[in-house]
Amino acid sequence: MHKLQSRFFRRPFRPTQLRSSEKLSTFSPKLPSSPDPFGV
Repeated sequence: MHKLQSRFFRRPFRPTQLRSSEKLSTFSPKLPSSPDPFGV
């Protein structure tokens, strides 16, 4: 269950958990003023 949980939490929660890094890096050129384009 450890592997399954890790994999499930890493897939759907990846953009939410690393929104400070991934989202910002991806949406930086789009919304530099808003670090949370999704409003999560």
